[in-house]
Amino acid sequence: GLGSWALLLALMAIPAGAKPQESASGAPVEPLPWALELVDCEVPRHERPGRCGSLKVAEDPEDPAARSLDLQILVLPATGEAVAEEPVVYLVGGPGNGARDSAPFFADSFRRLRQSRDLVLVDSRGTGGSNALSCPFPGTGPFLDALLGWRFELSWLRDCRQGLDADPAHYTTQRAADDLEAVRRALGYERVHLMAASYGTRLALDYLRRYPEAVRTVALRAVSPPSKLLHLDSALSAEEALNRALARCAADVACRERHGDLGALLDEVLARLDRQPATLQIPGAGSEVGALVVDRPFFLGALGLLLYDARMAAQLPLVIESAAAGSWEPLLMLVGPIAASLQQLSVGAYLSVVCAEDLPFGSPEKVTAVTQTRRGADFLGSFQAACEVWGAGEVQSAFKEPVRSDVPVLMLSGAVDPTTPPAMADEVGRFLPNHHHVVVEDLAHLPTWTSCFTELVAQLVETGTTEGLPSACPAQGS
Repeated sequence: GLGSWALLLALMAIPAGAKPQESASGAPVEPLPWALELVDCEVPRHERPGRCGSLKVAEDPEDPAARSLDLQILVLPATGEAVAEEPVVYLVGGPGNGARDSAPFFADSFRRLRQSRDLVLVDSRGTGGSNALSCPFPGTGPFLDALLGWRFELSWLRDCRQGLDADPAHYTTQRAADDLEAVRRALGYERVHLMAASYGTRLALDYLRRYPEAVRTVALRAVSPPSKLLHLDSALSAEEALNRALARCAADVACRERHGDLGALLDEVLARLDRQPATLQIPGAGSEVGALVVDRPFFLGALGLLLYDARMAAQLPLVIESAAAGSWEPLLMLVGPIAASLQQLSVGAYLSVVCAEDLPFGSPEKVTAVTQTRRGADFLGSFQAACEVWGAGEVQSAFKEPVRSDVPVLMLSGAVDPTTPPAMADEVGRFLPNHHHVVVEDLAHLPTWTSCFTELVAQLVETGTTEGLPSACPAQGS
């Protein structure tokens, strides 16, 4: 729970005139006479200004002498005349992404929702402008290797860790949930609607567990709950997704005639990479040219990234066939733009979450299952080595327990999502009696928000209930 220092900071943030609240433990909280100040700020690629501010919180709520950090907050004001009191708070994926970077997209894509609701974006601790745990990569090759192979040069990671003005042990989801509660109080909202995607759904569910009285509705896209192990479960679901893609080609006459036995072709590529990885020269910043080593972990990571988008997954047979012929251009052409979009990811924030919340909780059975995938034991070893250097915080054991709530919860899944499959949302829904789950057949992890999804979220927020919501969305290809 919150320590005395964090509770003091939360109390200090409550605006004058706000109603007395109750904390998660049920204890009354009296408001204090000052509020968070917001000022007009520019939103890139959007004509309307936002409202920006920062809130100081303790890095370690249990230590009154701990360093503090400033949470960066952006409010996109409602565009209509009648503004509802309960805003929508968006929690971004990652972990490691800053929410404010998504402002231009939400300003344009959620126009119906914004007619009557403010939209609140908070850079969680360790991301964006909130003391980001950033480790700038020394080149394009190391960046792609970490992104796709999940391998980090340990001396570089150690130097980054030592150079941060932060203790990574305090940058966990539970701390972020407490920060979010402090922001809610500071902005004077009695209750909020939560909207989240991917890792953000973990934060949303933990916040719902810790502060149930503060939540009106929840909309979750690509559900990744606290019970999920980001490294183990993602490896297993990625293997299943790859097997499904190979099976689809085998069952499709045109694909089979063009590419032959794609599974056998993939095995051939992996065996060759095991014997002799390919070394490619790739452009870096300015005139720099760097080396990129394509081996088994890198190639499988790249295929997994393609499966994040069903449109790009359709190119997977071409990528495998080209690799078998010794040509890597199709792979790099497809992966490059996605990788570039992830340059802002805070690697340190990602590791702080995984090392504290996932790595310690892997069962022997699940670890064994991952070692039997194409990725093998090396995948686990890379995470373990990185976490030994980075260090790990602690989370309460209850963090991994199911979240139980009567709050209306909308869950939105892609049927071919390789990292947050619909079964994950179904498991979460067992403990949420007022949930509604919509699955789109040909949708993967991306695109995150379709026009149908944005309409469903708007309807949920406007009505405050899952009753009457459509049971399906049109297929992406229709």
